Amino acid sequence: MNEPKVSVVITAHNRPDYLRAALKTVLDQTYRNTEIIVVDDASQIDLAGVAGSFPHEIRYVRQSENGGPSRARNRGVALAGGDYVAFLDDDDEWLADKLNAQVAAMEGHLACLCGFIFLEHGANQVHNIKHVNEDLLRLGNIFCGASGFMGRKDALLACPFDDNLSSGEDWDVYVRLSQRGSIAYVPEPLFRYRLGSHESITTKARTMQISDIGVRLEHIRKNRIWLGERQYRILLARKILEYIGSKKGKLDYLFYSVRVASFSATLKILFDKVARSREKLT
Repeated sequence: MNEPKVSVVITAHNRPDYLRAALKTVLDQTYRNTEIIVVDDASQIDLAGVAGSFPHEIRYVRQSENGGPSRARNRGVALAGGDYVAFLDDDDEWLADKLNAQVAAMEGHLACLCGFIFLEHGANQVHNIKHVNEDLLRLGNIFCGASGFMGRKDALLACPFDDNLSSGEDWDVYVRLSQRGSIAYVPEPLFRYRLGSHESITTKARTMQISDIGVRLEHIRKNRIWLGERQYRILLARKILEYIGSKKGKLDYLFYSVRVASFSATLKILFDKVARSREKLT
């Protein structure tokens, strides 16, 4: 039986060293029936030279203007010739058996997610499950970002990334796919996720001012009816208070959460944070 072809879509922007490292981990995969597409999101730095420096055919395309990772991923899906499409952000890295494990899990499913390792400190984030259902997705994106996501090309054409979202666009796709079919999960760490201090969605969120935080809530607001009112408000509060420990003006964030999400949802998230802090101390 022929192995399905996997199109690997790497989104890149202004980080040649990270892109080079990411490409190496794709070329080191044990699963070989692949094509590689690098979508450069209008970098100011030459990335074509990085893509062309490997003794392997890598398709390089450059967006004419910066449109964010969702638009770049959708461009990659449109160009893909594979049965499946797997995504990799240029600042993350795959483990060697990543594609092999996910292709094996994909049969009968629209998509597949997996666990990961934090690149900096080596801790794993893995769930002991084989499937991702709607109830689990209502807890938010407790799984992984796009670097752990593989989907059928036809499903991704029907459910593209929403390029109006600047945060949570990966979870939004998982939600829409879960309403069309099943999503598999590989309970193993299959990629290295980079926290780092470099420019990323995470670092921007840590330093974001309260006046700008609304953009981080749009993916939750979009799915309000599907979430149900109680869980909708809990996810709002969680996102607002996500990095409150490192913020100045903590009371402003608390008041904002109470106003936008409700007092009860804010209180729940604070209690959850205290409980997790105590667990770390024991």
